[in-house]
Amino acid sequence: MGKNDLKMIQGRTLHALLRRSPFFCCLLMAMLLPAWGHATPEPAQSEILSKAQAMELQDDPYWHVLLHYQKAGKGFTSRVDDPNFFLAPDGKTNPKAELQTAITAFFQPLEQDVIHPVCRFPARFAWIAQKIGPAASAFPIKECPRFEEIYSQIQPDSAVLIFPTAHINSPASMFGHTLLAVETKGQGRLLAHAINYSAVTGPAWGPIYAFQGLFGGYQGYFSMLPYYEKIQEYSDVAHRDMWEYPLNLTKEELRRMLLHLYELDNIHSDYYFLDENCAFNLLYLVDAARPGSDLANQCPYVAVPVDTVRLMQKDGFITNAPAYRPSKMTRVNHLKNGLNRHERALALKIAEGKIDPVAEVAPGASDTKAAQTLDLATEIISYRYTRKVMPVETYTERYRSVLAARSSLGKQEAPPLPEPASPDSGHLSSKIWLGGGTDDGEGFVRLGWRPLFHGFDDNLRGYEKGAQILALNTSLDYFPEKGRVDLHQLDLLDIFSLAPRDDVFKSLSWRIGTGFHQMMEKDGNQGAAYVFNMGGGISKDLGPLGLGYLLAEADFAATPGWDMGYGAGPGLRMGVLAEPAPWWRVRLEAKGTRYALGDSHTALNWSAESTFATSQNTGFHAKALFMDARDFSRTRIDLSFHLYF
Repeated sequence: MGKNDLKMIQGRTLHALLRRSPFFCCLLMAMLLPAWGHATPEPAQSEILSKAQAMELQDDPYWHVLLHYQKAGKGFTSRVDDPNFFLAPDGKTNPKAELQTAITAFFQPLEQDVIHPVCRFPARFAWIAQKIGPAASAFPIKECPRFEEIYSQIQPDSAVLIFPTAHINSPASMFGHTLLAVETKGQGRLLAHAINYSAVTGPAWGPIYAFQGLFGGYQGYFSMLPYYEKIQEYSDVAHRDMWEYPLNLTKEELRRMLLHLYELDNIHSDYYFLDENCAFNLLYLVDAARPGSDLANQCPYVAVPVDTVRLMQKDGFITNAPAYRPSKMTRVNHLKNGLNRHERALALKIAEGKIDPVAEVAPGASDTKAAQTLDLATEIISYRYTRKVMPVETYTERYRSVLAARSSLGKQEAPPLPEPASPDSGHLSSKIWLGGGTDDGEGFVRLGWRPLFHGFDDNLRGYEKGAQILALNTSLDYFPEKGRVDLHQLDLLDIFSLAPRDDVFKSLSWRIGTGFHQMMEKDGNQGAAYVFNMGGGISKDLGPLGLGYLLAEADFAATPGWDMGYGAGPGLRMGVLAEPAPWWRVRLEAKGTRYALGDSHTALNWSAESTFATSQNTGFHAKALFMDARDFSRTRIDLSFHLYF
């Protein structure tokens, strides 16, 4: 769900990509159909309307899938917001009226230069005709020629669910993304047609962008474009690995899916980053493919893309292991890890054109190491070209030069790129925990809940190293000796992005967080304070020692326990995040803040925490925290058991 993912390229709808098919024009024209229902119905029309009513087709779950209806109080409402998606004036909230109007519309005579309802809504027509049975022969139009033309061009043979992993430096992409690819028989996956749902955002200031995305301020559309373009966008440019999950859809199911997609082209819905997003809306296409499935209604209240992957696995749409497509960043880092410092520096100089690859490549090095050095140089050149920091003329000349030097070394075995754990193998997105400890010698019991997503106190498997995004992360402490309940923390939002910086990737690290935390008050006790923190800096990969980071920050806090009631000032945060073993995670951190505005004082925190995963969705967490402010100090130690669901 990255910001790049949330931009639909104008003109890249089905029409522009399917060999100039008239399909797009068919869906784009906003032509008014003649009014129905005023004339006396034909006998066949009356018969079909009566039969549909007797069969109560308006209550059929598949009709609700085709119209994206959801339960709303005692009735229904469609999640589609475009009025052009409905035939009845109240079709958004009235399944029966929409069904009856559709049947009436399907009897409209064919007129020149007028889009017939059968060709506007072929999925609905096909389903109604199949349900009605032999009586459907009375419909004057039996199929949509425009759809059949497009279908014959695509020749769908199989479908794949695509999961680009999180973009660590993009808040909107830190959940990952999902799209579909429909493969044509006899062609490779690169030539597949990618089906993507995204929001049209345009340029926007960060907070405005986030606000509109959270509260449905953007319109989302389906689009179709070549899959290789999405690979370039995500893997080559956005540094995102991609996982390809084959779907076991039959030919008939693929046809139903494309029929429904046809109806949705150029139709918008309000886009919400957390629920009605890319991952959620794809579920309707899959539900339309296989009648009887109910993925959309099973989707949790927050539609995290990886959870929709798990949902399709649970319902039997995914039965085979996914294929891994590493990003250009992953390939560069893999090659770098196989070389020493001198060889890495040499590859960078070759990529920058500072030395000749033929004359200067690692004197005395083995052919294998020389080949790996040149391989790294070619990947760096290609990466910089895709990032548009190298003109095409320079790229072509430099790339050919390095390839010529590389070919002179003959075939050399490169170290295999290890495949990481797939996203679906990670912990589930929601978590509860129970534990306890001591706060300056006073015992407490802690209960916590987090609806999403992933933090530094979680098992890393299946997630991006250095990425944290938490929402509504809440915990309460109960002190039995005094019978007191305290709000330990409420992270409304906490995003931490530790993107390692090196000679190739000039990444910056940053964080932003807001919520309520326990802070030292003027008498040495603790109280809940509203805090807002943001900062930026750098992080470095320290090899076996983990990921080191240093950030300059700005803090604001408000609490009645301070003389002035608030404080603001600069701060500095530094730490190390390490994974000594696949099941073990350690974090050491120190943070200092000088509150210069409002309540003037200095606050220092040191912490050490460790996470031990006992299974995919269970684990233990231990933390020790030392706080010092206003000549007071406190020590807190706690241990908790985490359960993910």
